[in-house]
Amino acid sequence: MTALNFNDMRNTAASLFAFCLIWCGFAGCKRGPLPQVPERKNQFEKQVFMNTADETSLTLISPAQCEFDMGRQIGIVLGEYAREGNRLRVVVQALGTASVRYFDIVDDGLMDPKTGDRFILQESILDEEAKLRSASREHPYVNSLGMKFVAVPITGGPTAGQQVLFGIWDTRVQDYEAFVKATNRTWLKPKFTQGPTHPAVNVSWDDAQEFCKWLSTREQARGKLSVNYRYRLPSDHEWSCAVGLDESKNVSASPKDKNLKIPDVFPWGVEWPPPHGAGNYRPSLETDNFDGTSPVGSFAANRFGLYDMGGNVWQWCEDSYDGAQISRVMRGGSWLFDDRDTLLSSTRFNLSTADRNFNLGFRCVVESSAR
Repeated sequence: MTALNFNDMRNTAASLFAFCLIWCGFAGCKRGPLPQVPERKNQFEKQVFMNTADETSLTLISPAQCEFDMGRQIGIVLGEYAREGNRLRVVVQALGTASVRYFDIVDDGLMDPKTGDRFILQESILDEEAKLRSASREHPYVNSLGMKFVAVPITGGPTAGQQVLFGIWDTRVQDYEAFVKATNRTWLKPKFTQGPTHPAVNVSWDDAQEFCKWLSTREQARGKLSVNYRYRLPSDHEWSCAVGLDESKNVSASPKDKNLKIPDVFPWGVEWPPPHGAGNYRPSLETDNFDGTSPVGSFAANRFGLYDMGGNVWQWCEDSYDGAQISRVMRGGSWLFDDRDTLLSSTRFNLSTADRNFNLGFRCVVESSAR
């Protein structure tokens, strides 16, 4: 974003800016033309500042990016002007409101002249966007909870050609506990012992949706996620792509219609029974030594760098099972199952959105709306 030059743009911007000055009651500001402000490109675009007093954040954006409302401290930069002493002041309108604030531009960031609160530059969302765009198996994107994400190519379906980053693990106990504490929720733990890196279980589809919304808001407020991105559950088709199934010819079919339709293909390959180390399945298969869930990443990743795409816990998907919007899709099997058909990569189970189970968890994806 280029700082507005009000001498050059007087005819188009002076009336709006003067209205803002009068509205806010800017004490000590002289009437008449405003002094010229030097060109300062990209000074505030997508910058995140942190209040040193209470560690809240203030995100500044350009007017071209104001088609959203995140319900927190986000401001549209209307322009800059020079006040007495040649100190620059930036005028900011709170997003989604008529409220206007102004800040003095100081050496290490911004200062509210009314309260004395200082906002120091925390980090640039542009840097985070670059990390997301370049995420790979070798260099995964890492969010503020330590969750890691890698790009998975999606063939067919609504998100074909769009960047979709899959969490390399199921959402862990430590990740979900942060959500539970922040939202004062109750969460029933399983009867077996779990460590912080085990997959979170007893999580309904509704719970998983709330977690994704909370995580999106948390990361955006901290400057770790651009408004061009959000966390959500994977679609059934995206999950198929991530496990290595080619269902591109029947993308429009419901998960119910695709259930069990690709035989003899499992998350570990084509052999049956699964070899030792294939994943965390029922003890009768002798693939592992765990009695319940296992820490994420205990077994080899697939070719995309994803762990536990088979076994450990079932994973919620976004889709309705049969189009009736009553039940939602689960994929991947769990530590409790050993029958051949259940462990096929093309198998779908389904439960209602409120159901919770001690062998059911979820995996997040990060979606970009930019194509």
